[in-house]
Amino acid sequence: MLEAAKKLILSTNINANHIQHVPSCDHFVLQADQQWIFRFAKDHMRSTILQREVQLLKQLAGKTTLPIPEVIFEFNSPVGFGYKKIDGQILTPADYNQLSSYCKDHFAQTLAQFLFELHTPLPRDALVRLHIPASDWPLPSQQLTQKLEHKLHATALQNLLTWTLREYTQIQTEQHDTVLLHHDLYHNNIAFDTERNVINGIFDFSDAALGDPYIDFRYLFLLDARLAHNVGQRYANLTGQPYSPTRTTLYYLATEFSRLASSIESSCVMQDCRQIMQRLLKFEKPA
Repeated sequence: MLEAAKKLILSTNINANHIQHVPSCDHFVLQADQQWIFRFAKDHMRSTILQREVQLLKQLAGKTTLPIPEVIFEFNSPVGFGYKKIDGQILTPADYNQLSSYCKDHFAQTLAQFLFELHTPLPRDALVRLHIPASDWPLPSQQLTQKLEHKLHATALQNLLTWTLREYTQIQTEQHDTVLLHHDLYHNNIAFDTERNVINGIFDFSDAALGDPYIDFRYLFLLDARLAHNVGQRYANLTGQPYSPTRTTLYYLATEFSRLASSIESSCVMQDCRQIMQRLLKFEKPA
């Protein structure tokens, strides 16, 4: 597959001299000459997902202030696409913590504006035509109970799990807006300019889904819990709606517990059981 993908890249008009494989859980990702990114599906299921991502990116073109991938090349066998790389670096928690208060506030405002624009641009019929699925992550509270309740009994995480399941079950019964979600907005999918300390763009829309807008705040906890709430509050200001920090927290915790529940079944480094448990053990439940 990788060799076939490389041949397709070499057949384009970019005259790539160096093609580098970038590790990824869901797709084959190749970087050409540090300037182009190419993504190829690993199997038939991911082919459908990648094709949907291409159509979604085309629909979103020009609708967000922050740059997103602009599809330049499309491939049918194997299914894939290519775009001009958005310059920037992955921002680690350590890097984020070293930013000034002003830069952190600007970071939060930029993400809030991006999410506000992402959640509102496409009409419902367009989303239906794109076959954007409903969010199925984090797992529903009933599944989390079945998968984890007995496994974490009498452990240091039992009380946190019990509180999470009780509160998470409650928010699932409440009415909420259903919007287009990026659904995977964590720091590995944010291109950050480390010289200017600004966000250059957002990429990887393959997990896009329909659901509660609060779901898109959850992965920001992996940088800093305060960032997640700062983005959530600024987003709420843009929508004119009150902000619920508990709702943001619960989606984060439900996601971590979902990852913990599936970690045994997955070989992906993102699902490292020990790292997940360490984060949960450090988490301080809201009063």
